[in-house]
Amino acid sequence: FQFFSDAPLEDGGFTLKVGGGYTYAVGLDLPPHAPYVSGGTDPFYVSPGSLMTVAVPLEPKDALIEGFLVDASTGQPPTEPIWAEVFGEDEAGHWVVAGVDPATAFYDLGVISGTWSLRPWVDPDSGYVASPTATLVTVESGQVVTQHFAVWPINAVISGTVKDPDGNPVQAFVFAEGESPFVGHFETQAQSDGNGYFELVVPEGGYVVGAALPGDELAARGWLNPPPVDVPWVSATSPVTGLNLQFRRLDAVITGTITFAPGLLVTPTHPAYVWGWAETGEWAETEAVTASANAFTYALPVVSGTVWHVGAVYEDWDNGLFYESAEEVVDLTTTDVAVQNLELGSPQLLPQPIIVSFDGTTMQTIILPDGTELKIPPGALVVSGTVTLYIFPTQELLPGEEQEVVGMGYEIWATDQNGQEITQFNKNVVITFQYPPDAVLAQQGISEYQLVPVYFSTLMGRWVLADSYVVDTLNNEITLQISHFTKFGVASVGAKQFQVYLPIVLK
Repeated sequence: FQFFSDAPLEDGGFTLKVGGGYTYAVGLDLPPHAPYVSGGTDPFYVSPGSLMTVAVPLEPKDALIEGFLVDASTGQPPTEPIWAEVFGEDEAGHWVVAGVDPATAFYDLGVISGTWSLRPWVDPDSGYVASPTATLVTVESGQVVTQHFAVWPINAVISGTVKDPDGNPVQAFVFAEGESPFVGHFETQAQSDGNGYFELVVPEGGYVVGAALPGDELAARGWLNPPPVDVPWVSATSPVTGLNLQFRRLDAVITGTITFAPGLLVTPTHPAYVWGWAETGEWAETEAVTASANAFTYALPVVSGTVWHVGAVYEDWDNGLFYESAEEVVDLTTTDVAVQNLELGSPQLLPQPIIVSFDGTTMQTIILPDGTELKIPPGALVVSGTVTLYIFPTQELLPGEEQEVVGMGYEIWATDQNGQEITQFNKNVVITFQYPPDAVLAQQGISEYQLVPVYFSTLMGRWVLADSYVVDTLNNEITLQISHFTKFGVASVGAKQFQVYLPIVLK
């Protein structure tokens, strides 16, 4: 992997300490209203023990892109304050960002001549959402180009009640996920009150609504999350009310033996991971314990009356390999006990873990071999001292029917100099990961417009759409901001039967 630090710019100069014998590039991150665009040098080699002097080119902003965020339902700027930003990147890698005036919804973005990929981001608490897809704008030196962005109101209401298996009201996390014809994939969450009542506000569109409790609480109660309820369409003028989300008691079990394929001799050193999802929307997971030198046994508590899909993964860290079973179908519509043995197939490469320590008060840019990039601002993780970052690739990913998390994952966590895990950040960390070209996606039956970044919520026990992200279709990148390390990944929404291998960041 590649590892970079930063240094402050003082009187137009800087000093960076680096390891000799490597190739580096130096870039400058400038504040939004600086008179220059952010850029960097070409790569150059640094010999051991040498002192290199480099000049970082700065290009003055000599053109302007300006406009308003406009309410798509009225064609006018929102009447209430809106908190938003507009991001831009050109083909040479220069990038700019401008805040939107909350009162007027106006923005102006100083740029240089060229074609810029622009995308707005709106805080959902403002009551609006923007499409994450980029817009291409070409501008010449000395030119002012007007580019307005439509934002869509979040004003359609879905409401209902959450109940326990006996029909009593219960407080739980409630979510809605689905597709809006205007902004694409959208998700939101809320919590039911003491009477079990919940209310979700979404853009006009079709959604799936469900409820969830943390995994440990579900296990203690012996429950499984309610099957999601389909809402074909909801709008501001046609709200959906009276939904009933009811938890179910675990009343069935799938058991079996997990073995390695014939000819594979593997001595397990830890449990295998077993997952299951039901065609009615439920999901479950467990660990398979070692039964012999080449096998495991498992028992997966589930609910009856539906069809389950199960599979297993074993990760061999010592040898950099993982073994995965095929997905098997288990019919529990007429029984509450089933046996399903699983066979782990041929070994596949599992990248080696990465552990790195750095000064938490300096800017860090970490680039993984697959191109995934983490930008950690100074003081984001700790106020002072050393931070140790752990990055472990993984294939232990819980799938679902409608939202498939695909490809290799990364289990990431950080500790401070006292060994305490860092669970909340002082500033957001930015993650950018790349996805394959359109032609490669097309071979898998996937469009780049189906790709969204998600994280695994331990509170809700499910994959959740990242709050703040943009999709750059020009450069085939997805960038998101995070406030804590948890399970992050890429989901292909609406295309479960296909698989594309993308980087996933998770904890």
